[in-house]
Amino acid sequence: AFFLLGAIPFAANGQSADIANHVVINEVDINPPGDDSKSISEWVEIFNPTNEEVYIGDWEIASTTVLKKTLTIPVGTSIKPGQFLTYSYQSSWFTDVAEQIELRDETGTIIDETPIINDLNNDFSSWQRVYDGFDTNTSNDWTFETSSAGSTNGKLVIEEAEEGVLITVSTEKSNYIFGETATISGTVSKQVFVEKPIFSQATIDVIISGPNYYDTLTLYPDLNLEYEIQLKLQKVLRIYDGIYDVRVSYAGETAQTEFSVGDEVIETTQKEAGALVISTDKESYIPGETAIIFAKTSDIIEFEGLKFTVTNPDGIQIFDGTLFPSIGGVNTGVRGGDFIEYGDAQFITNLFMDTVSPSYGIHTISAEYGTQTAIATFELSEDVKEDTIISLRTDKPVYKPGDVVVISGRLNNLYVPQLNLNVDQTQVSALTGIRSQSYGSGESTRIVKIKDGVTLEGDSSFTYQFTIPNNANSLGEFRVTVSENVGKAVVFFKVVENPETFDPREVERLSISTDKIIYEIGEKMTIIGRVGQLQESSQYYNPQVDILIVDETGKRTTIDITKKSITGNKASTADLFYTGIPDAAGNFIIEETISRHLFTAQEYRVVARYADGKFFDSTDFKVVDPLDIGKRFELQLNKEVFGLGETVLLDG
Repeated sequence: AFFLLGAIPFAANGQSADIANHVVINEVDINPPGDDSKSISEWVEIFNPTNEEVYIGDWEIASTTVLKKTLTIPVGTSIKPGQFLTYSYQSSWFTDVAEQIELRDETGTIIDETPIINDLNNDFSSWQRVYDGFDTNTSNDWTFETSSAGSTNGKLVIEEAEEGVLITVSTEKSNYIFGETATISGTVSKQVFVEKPIFSQATIDVIISGPNYYDTLTLYPDLNLEYEIQLKLQKVLRIYDGIYDVRVSYAGETAQTEFSVGDEVIETTQKEAGALVISTDKESYIPGETAIIFAKTSDIIEFEGLKFTVTNPDGIQIFDGTLFPSIGGVNTGVRGGDFIEYGDAQFITNLFMDTVSPSYGIHTISAEYGTQTAIATFELSEDVKEDTIISLRTDKPVYKPGDVVVISGRLNNLYVPQLNLNVDQTQVSALTGIRSQSYGSGESTRIVKIKDGVTLEGDSSFTYQFTIPNNANSLGEFRVTVSENVGKAVVFFKVVENPETFDPREVERLSISTDKIIYEIGEKMTIIGRVGQLQESSQYYNPQVDILIVDETGKRTTIDITKKSITGNKASTADLFYTGIPDAAGNFIIEETISRHLFTAQEYRVVARYADGKFFDSTDFKVVDPLDIGKRFELQLNKEVFGLGETVLLDG
């Protein structure tokens, strides 16, 4: 016996060398919820990543451990390009430890196989390829997370970078005064993807430098190949008078612009030749970090060095030195080692923030180069760790489509090189045509699903940015998950049309309704529900929605059951109970027939509970009996109990 589900997703837009050229095992659940020995619930999903229909009749899906149970695919079965086929077989098909599953053709040749996998969670998690058909013959091809049987794990769409990728950058004006917001925007000529060290979309790196100011931002082009960032020009944010350079790089290409900031409009042509400027790569540090100090001037003095000192908040000199200039562009090592041209003469050095006896507060850097002088400051802050394993936050709770989301956090009191990061759209406003899809595919009709990682800085902090797709399907709830073996953190944010007027109380946690208000006995009832903010359990699966029905007196609806025992069969009842499994968008549907052995003519209430009772909702409906027409008919049987072969007499 076997159970089969089929689905054909959107066609792939391109194919990488890392996508298999044969039918693959795409996803498996060897330990689904419940007792595997009592139900046929374990399943294997196969996928055809090729452009040709493949005949798979008489192929086998086989366990290679313990019982070695083998399912034979029926004769006549074919799998179309881009199609998923999901098979279940006998109970206890697989073992939960050290299992390996093979896909064999009709000759017994192994076409594909999983790595050796374990699953002791007994939940909705499955082993799945990180992208549909992704196959590099390493364990990195697979990930363990919430199952998506019969649907996509995310598409790997590749567009090779070509010569002549164009990038533009501009500001809406060239001169600003304090208190204004500078909008830096531009376009790229195409989407570019890189495959190493991991497959990802190429980022747009924006470097902004000015008087005692340095910052880098990383973002992605939107679906229209545009990007935009905003910079608040306020003195409290350490924005000073002067000229600010903007340098943007993407896929090896660069573009530059500049703007000025002051109490009144100043022209960029007023940049003073030979002026010495000194700054640091960040405004604030904690003990254990290294500050990068760099300076620039266009007036080069032969055989002259730049002398500088660093004093702490108490006025005590803690560092000094002499630096000699390098001419032209220099790899500063700042924020990933980008080439930054600051002028004809450049100076750079590092300063380690002492961890033994740090002096917290504002530090001052004083520099002299010939007759030129410059002063800069930075702050040393106390390293305050939160009372949680992983801190996680977004820069805003509510965004609009096209906004850049800045995710930041920290691993407290521990250090690992990298954390896993997932961004999942858990609710969408438009339901028609929505399918789960890996972020960056360029498909406007698919929900966001990002699988990535973040590299930790020396203080175990991290920052991640991405651009929300600029279309109506981005409206809804998003969940950010950062995890590793040491722990996990989750945070939610909302995407709405107008964040300024959004009321947080509008967030719908759980809703339930029926397709009709009144049903006749014998009709089919459809219960429709939505979870507005999907929760995650400690076992990495989405909790289910528990649903029961009570009558007008508050009594639960029951169903008759018969229990077998040594002394004979014993009649009993059990509560009528339903389970809703939310999909990736939080929606679930349950269908039930209003049968006479379950329902009578009266009013009922559907009660839904989610996340261990954290969220509730209910709705009412009424059942009527079309045969109940009052006392117009009198019906009578000749007796109440009959034997086999007897005649039943009904009159009235």
